[in-house]
Amino acid sequence: MLRSLDPIQYRHWLRQVLNEADLYLAYSLVSEAAMFGDDPADLGSLVDHGQALSGAERSMVLRACRNDQVSRTIIQFRAKLHEREHRFFLALLLNVFDRDDLLAVVAREFKGADPVATLMRWMRELTGQTDRYPNLQ
Repeated sequence: MLRSLDPIQYRHWLRQVLNEADLYLAYSLVSEAAMFGDDPADLGSLVDHGQALSGAERSMVLRACRNDQVSRTIIQFRAKLHEREHRFFLALLLNVFDRDDLLAVVAREFKGADPVATLMRWMRELTGQTDRYPNLQ
């Protein structure tokens, strides 16, 4: 509510609380700030107010919040897609973090297809670089 009624006071309060926040509270507050439209470029300076945290913990909070933003973006994009393969690809991006594992899953799911070529095709389709899906960009 304070964010809506008085954004300047909210930022002041947020910085004060972050100054003494533990890891969980810092992550929760910065993640919420990111979710409600704070500029992603400002997250680093916001995390820096977490003086009770070590440098490694502040770095971890920032990475986690940025990963959350990427995940939310992929989920929102996935909700707009109907093509099974595209939804599968975005699900892989959300859940598989290792290149070799990603290629193995694609190879297993699409037997006989080159997994790298399949992934590249999906990337071209999702970025509107094909005649088949020109409107997805």
